[in-house]
Amino acid sequence: MSERGVLRDSTPLAGASAGALIAAAVAAKLPEDVILSAMYDLCADLRLNGTRGRLRAAVQSTLLRLLPSGTAAAVSGRLHVAVTRISRGRLSSELISEFESDEDLIQALLTSSHIPLYSDGSPTVSFRGSAHCDGGVTDFLPLPPAAAETDSAVRVCCFPAYSVAQALGRPGFRIDIAPDAPEPGSDVPVSPPYGPARMLQWALTPADDETLRTLLTHGRADAERFLEGRAGDAEARPQCESGTE
Repeated sequence: MSERGVLRDSTPLAGASAGALIAAAVAAKLPEDVILSAMYDLCADLRLNGTRGRLRAAVQSTLLRLLPSGTAAAVSGRLHVAVTRISRGRLSSELISEFESDEDLIQALLTSSHIPLYSDGSPTVSFRGSAHCDGGVTDFLPLPPAAAETDSAVRVCCFPAYSVAQALGRPGFRIDIAPDAPEPGSDVPVSPPYGPARMLQWALTPADDETLRTLLTHGRADAERFLEGRAGDAEARPQCESGTE
């Protein structure tokens, strides 16, 4: 989308869980090769040393190396990080878009991607004085406020969520770029290369590098399929970006 000029330096971004990590890296204007290198290193570490119970520490170490000093100030107002707040047994979704410091930004990203019990053994994490967990629990595809008002977002998901939504009786659930997102103008899902169970397995335990490269190739194809359907319609170009996982 960056290559096509759809995703610009001023485009608002939102993400939940791993989608928040990617949104932050894009908002920080990190080169694609830098982001991919960090991703491969993180996955290699998790495959070698394990994921359960140490995911949070591994992601935190990656963020500390990846994000340059001053990132919080640079992305505040543009980046929206979804977190799930837990209060009196109730779950509520929050979007964090102002960050007091780089540490505050990293804590927001770690909170958004805190898988209960799996990330570090704790069901919740303390963020800004309250108990929280993974943002995807309550806001699977968060939208920047501007997108909610204008319906101009491009919704991106690495999971075959379109088929899942149909199976759950939510055929109107909109998703633009996904492994099974229909061709523009159609409501028939594309057959994804991998099913939800396999994708969930890789979300918890990273696949090998060859498989990751294959997933990246499929992701580019998914984006191109959507963008080709929008070609020539300049007024329809999105102004916001939304993503998860």
